[in-house]
Amino acid sequence: MVWKKHTLHIDGQKINAVAPEIISVSRSTDIPAFYAQDFMNDLRRGWSEWINPFNSEKTYISYENLGAIVFWSKNPDPLFPHLEELDSYNFTYYFQFTLNDYVKEFFEPNVSPLEKRIATFVRLSEHVGKNRMVWRYDPIILGQGLTPKIIADRIAGIGKRIAAYTEKLVFSFVDIADYRKVRTTLEKLGIFIREPLPDEMHEIAEAIGEMTAKWCITAATCGEKEDFSTYGISKNKCVDDELLQRLLKPENKNLSEFFKRHTAPQLSLFGSAKPEIPRDRGQRGECRCIISKAFGRYDTCPHLCVYCYANSSATTVRQYQNLKNNMKSGLE
Repeated sequence: MVWKKHTLHIDGQKINAVAPEIISVSRSTDIPAFYAQDFMNDLRRGWSEWINPFNSEKTYISYENLGAIVFWSKNPDPLFPHLEELDSYNFTYYFQFTLNDYVKEFFEPNVSPLEKRIATFVRLSEHVGKNRMVWRYDPIILGQGLTPKIIADRIAGIGKRIAAYTEKLVFSFVDIADYRKVRTTLEKLGIFIREPLPDEMHEIAEAIGEMTAKWCITAATCGEKEDFSTYGISKNKCVDDELLQRLLKPENKNLSEFFKRHTAPQLSLFGSAKPEIPRDRGQRGECRCIISKAFGRYDTCPHLCVYCYANSSATTVRQYQNLKNNMKSGLE
């Protein structure tokens, strides 16, 4: 995708910047949890810097054409003081809120207590509306005593408290084989978790399908090859054009123009081509997200989740062990 361009004036210099209509904040770190103030400062000045994790090149992102933000977070609580300001802008935003329960296993050692995360989910939904709150139980992990039944029970325990505050549950299964840094982290920490087998995936998916039907919310998978449509579960677009169009307000000219540009029939020598929003080719093969501009930096998330591919193994292991040692010292 070639985004529109915009010229920034920074320290007396003219800087060429990309000016996307949709930004993803962020798959690579938890900006709402740890960098909310920094992000809001960038938003006010109208641009941000982004470092490409693969070639270390600096890119400038202009908000001149901003139409939508997809927030990803395990704790968006620090954004609460800024919600009225976010609402005052013409763009659309919604939350992918990951709310897991791996407290006993210490797989997400630096997340807020579960009760606080549930309270944050409810409070945020009451402000922005349940149609802008996507609940993620992501990823689903087995091993270390975790079975499909235990996972289903934990999802049920959270779901019965927040189902009235969302319209969708999105889940995925942990990926270990595809990420060497994750395997290294787990090995160094002596944590023996595993990816569910196909029959275990179906057992969990069936339970989720039954629960979400009872709660009157939809269920979908993120980046999974397996088909669970038998249980009423679809394949998700986490950056979702259908949801964005449902949330679109008339005053959001940038997003309206984006959809018009990508859904208008394209004439060619062979007739009209079927309009389609481009898929984000920078994601995994099974990802169905539409295009958005990446935001955030790898190796900057203090949640220290043991299954995370966005932090280096060395960073996760060192800080995880320090955190665990400090907790033990505090109990002694």
